[in-house]
Amino acid sequence: MAAKLKVFCASNGLTRSYVAVSSKAKALEAWGSKQDLFKEGLAEEVTDPAQMEAALARPGEVVTRSALDAGAVEAALAALPKPKPSKAGKAESKRGPSRELLERVAKFERKLADNDARERDALADIASRRAVLDAEETEVRGQAARRRRELDEKLTAAREAVEAASR
Repeated sequence: MAAKLKVFCASNGLTRSYVAVSSKAKALEAWGSKQDLFKEGLAEEVTDPAQMEAALARPGEVVTRSALDAGAVEAALAALPKPKPSKAGKAESKRGPSRELLERVAKFERKLADNDARERDALADIASRRAVLDAEETEVRGQAARRRRELDEKLTAAREAVEAASR
């Protein structure tokens, strides 16, 4: 019997890496980590179904997501002050990510969310079509079984008539 899959998450502050495997050791192996991220508090088991969904769809494969959701990135962008020109005409350099980098992250977060929504919609459509086909299969099998019973009864009667005529 295969071991039950658990979902584990490791974070470097910017991204979260999820993996669905049977043990912490296998999670560390999937992440390519030689250190015990669990012991250091950098990794944990995940039980939130929303966080588990993508990893469970791809067991054993590392699925990476931004540590910030698109809303948090948008809020961080709005909170950033506009760069002020310096005497040399260049924008002052500030510590931390630039507005451009944050906008890039936000753009890809939106694209990732759109991609996930398209995948969910496509899978729901396939499941719906599969249910219709399953119902059709059940109907065909039922009709065939009814015809078989009728034909078996007629064949039995015909054989009995041949046997009676042979006596």
